[in-house]
Amino acid sequence: VRYTAKMESTLDEIADGTAEEVATLKEFYNRFQPLLEHAYENMEKKELEKVGEVCPECGGELVYRTGRFGKFISCSNFPKCRYTRQIDKPEKEKPEPTGKMCPDCGSELLKRKSRYGTYFLGCSNFPKCHYMENLEGERIVSKKDKAKAEKETKKTSAKKTTKKVATKKTTAKKTTKKSTTKKTTTKRTKKNEE
Repeated sequence: VRYTAKMESTLDEIADGTAEEVATLKEFYNRFQPLLEHAYENMEKKELEKVGEVCPECGGELVYRTGRFGKFISCSNFPKCRYTRQIDKPEKEKPEPTGKMCPDCGSELLKRKSRYGTYFLGCSNFPKCHYMENLEGERIVSKKDKAKAEKETKKTSAKKTTKKVATKKTTAKKTTKKSTTKKTTTKRTKKNEE
């Protein structure tokens, strides 16, 4: 925490013009570089999992690596050899016809597998029709449809309340004007009596 606070104040000094940015960076890097080198030399190297295949480009061994898009296969001689390939993903199950018809559009309902592994019936006319039901025949309403319905009800109720509030405001203004005029007349009469 002390380091962060000190760095924050040093950055403020650079912004104010009281400290020089190049000198500050040199000071930071002179302390940081030996720590970085020590970590690089003494860090345990993680053993890569072997695929059991030979690289088609250089004859090296293929290994599994993890990148920003997930696991992939590459050559163990990286960076000398840049051979990579994607891991084959299992094929998705094809939807099965059920013989039931969609109540919304009349197309056939298909038995599909969700990304979580559960089965449901979905319209074959997807994405034009979003009708879904579980295997027991109960309709499934997606979060998107729920949010859309709630938004529509909020819009209609908001319109009604704004109309009511607007009429209340105008009546409140009229009564306020009347009361202020009465107060001023009573004050004038008191002054006139004196």
